[in-house]
Amino acid sequence: REQTAHDGSVNLDDSVEVFISPTDDRSYYYHFLLSANNIRAEQQGWPERTPYRAWDTGWRSATAVTTDGWMAEFALPLVMIVGGETDTWYLNLCRNKRTEPAQWSCLARVGRLYNELDEFLPMAPLRPQAAPFAPLLTGPQVGTYRETDAGWGYELTVAAENLTGMPGALELRVSDEPTRGEPSTVTTSLELGAKDERELTVFVPAGVPSDRAVTLRLVDADTGELRQWLTVEDTTPLSPLSAWLDRSYYSVEDVARAVCQVRAPEERLAGWSLTVRDAAGEALARADGPVGGEQIVGLPLADIPLGEHALAVVLTDGAGREVSRRALTLARVEPRPNEVKIDRVRQVALVDGEPFFPLGFLAVGADDVAEYAEAGFNTVSSFAVPFRASEGETARTIADAAQAHGLKYIDYLPRYFFTEEGQTLRNAGIGKFDPRFPAAIQDWAETAPSARSARSRRSGRPTSSPAPWRGSDQASSSTPNSSAALAVVARALHIARR
Repeated sequence: REQTAHDGSVNLDDSVEVFISPTDDRSYYYHFLLSANNIRAEQQGWPERTPYRAWDTGWRSATAVTTDGWMAEFALPLVMIVGGETDTWYLNLCRNKRTEPAQWSCLARVGRLYNELDEFLPMAPLRPQAAPFAPLLTGPQVGTYRETDAGWGYELTVAAENLTGMPGALELRVSDEPTRGEPSTVTTSLELGAKDERELTVFVPAGVPSDRAVTLRLVDADTGELRQWLTVEDTTPLSPLSAWLDRSYYSVEDVARAVCQVRAPEERLAGWSLTVRDAAGEALARADGPVGGEQIVGLPLADIPLGEHALAVVLTDGAGREVSRRALTLARVEPRPNEVKIDRVRQVALVDGEPFFPLGFLAVGADDVAEYAEAGFNTVSSFAVPFRASEGETARTIADAAQAHGLKYIDYLPRYFFTEEGQTLRNAGIGKFDPRFPAAIQDWAETAPSARSARSRRSGRPTSSPAPWRGSDQASSSTPNSSAALAVVARALHIARR
């Protein structure tokens, strides 16, 4: 049960899914997902089209974990499930069991996907008896701390919409739960007309700067019934600390720099300090007060071995109590030629330590490369080039031409990603928004080169891309004339994985 965000990848947890098609021709459907952790998602869908994920409606749910499983209850606003005058609706009810042993099941006898409308089961239409007042809150956001006549605190904004045709009023309760200090709740009235929408702004007092969770609840004041609850997904503006490392990875550098921003009233910062700690909690570097504003904490790299290291920047107050922390990952690798990394302070790519801004075009053939080089460009890419092996057209010919003319080369990496059956991810129907996509890329990255080559041979596609963590010397066996150009791609993916 790892998903926590509304409209996130709910199906990756133990979950249930409800599909309802309220039309005779099954031309569209409504899709509701609910996890065992009571996290919801909803969307509209059509055959052969991408679902509309931005569709939201004010449905309610409850879940309970038992000794032998879990239970779920749905309350769907029928007034929002728009259908014609029809005698039959169609339904599919599905379960995703991610805990071992994993199981996937559904009522309809689908072949591969839950949303195969032709296989949905018939059901009697559900007619709303009356339109309820069921407003929907979406997109809650918090601002940064500020001082007002009401004291120190922050503003919360949220969009409220009512499309049910029934006016009404509910209480909006905003709960503030800091890691330091006592929780508090601010209550305000939400009144909306029959067809109404507006943005609400609520000031929330905050006794002390601290990491905090913020939750919104819509409640019927007369009955105490909870109509909707949601959490603010990004409370970063309220954290008194943000921190990042100045490089995407380190190789030739002597010092890593943690760039820290401390946000708190200056008069409260006396005695506060910043410490960089390793995974075991040992202090590696420290900056004592005053620590307001931007601070640079230098971390010597001489005693840090190669590899990835989990670090934490910890902000403590004058009494030694932890106020906030930010997790960082420091990667240190052997220096190699043609290194590409990101200077996060100047926000620029570095090639062998020098700033580099790629400026170029997509190239279809080697002749294009010579023309671009003569015109003064520094980069070419073979993105989505249609390979015609009989004409000698491959990614390697363009990469070789780029190296011969002193240009950098950016490859189209998806052509190297294959399933176990030798299909490209695109041909297998695994797009970049598919929940299986990250796992497929990780599988590719961790697969031995010989196994990747075998998958590629089954597909008849090229095999010349290096693994993302390898440098140019290991790419040279498959790309003898273009290893330097491909090393740029290798490091670029190395960056992307972080």
